[in-house]
Amino acid sequence: MKIGILSRGPQNHSTRSLTEAALNAGHAAEILDPFGFYLYVGGTRNRITYHGKPVGDFDVIMPRLSRTTVQYGEEVVAHFEWIGTPVINRAKPIAAARHKFHSLRILAQHDLPIPPSLTVGSAAFLEDTVAEMGDYPFILKPFYGTHGRGIMLLDTPTSLTSTVGALCDLHHDYVIQSFVTEADGVDIRVLVVGDEAVAAMKRSAPPGEFRANIHKGASGKAFMLPDEIQPPRYKSRSCA
Repeated sequence: MKIGILSRGPQNHSTRSLTEAALNAGHAAEILDPFGFYLYVGGTRNRITYHGKPVGDFDVIMPRLSRTTVQYGEEVVAHFEWIGTPVINRAKPIAAARHKFHSLRILAQHDLPIPPSLTVGSAAFLEDTVAEMGDYPFILKPFYGTHGRGIMLLDTPTSLTSTVGALCDLHHDYVIQSFVTEADGVDIRVLVVGDEAVAAMKRSAPPGEFRANIHKGASGKAFMLPDEIQPPRYKSRSCA
């Protein structure tokens, strides 16, 4: 099988691991820079080229898109879908997963529990609205973002209203959620494939930090899901 891995970071751990796993399984793997693609529609025919040459016959495409490559990378993935090349993750699900509020709506539509979440277009009625969500502090997360970037913790009505008002004036979209103080800087990341929880990791923020992101100095260790968290059909393995 010939596998194309969309990534600008050939030395990234995830990209290297995928490449090594493909080679160890007897497949051919090629790392492809998303920005190296030209996408053609209309004219004589619809096609895609890479570094000026026709794209080879890949059996499957595996997107590994970063924050800087994902916007154009989604178009590349959609084009591969259009010309009939199988892709591991389709463009629309990638876009949905990137958008925090959109992904929360999808979870709610499927009756999965989520924390009370709010987004607004102005701060005019904010104080009355957040009163329905619980007590201070509130946490603000940008619609798009990773590694804990742009996340704010606001503990007074004045700080929340003034911050949200400024963000609305700048046309920056944020999700507002009640902060789970009981978590004490700890969260659990679970990877689910199909209907199986295949791995879990417990992340703990460093002293003085509320974000449990590894990029913000948090530590991570293997975690076995207890029965009260793990649905009976799931069979989780801790992250190595």
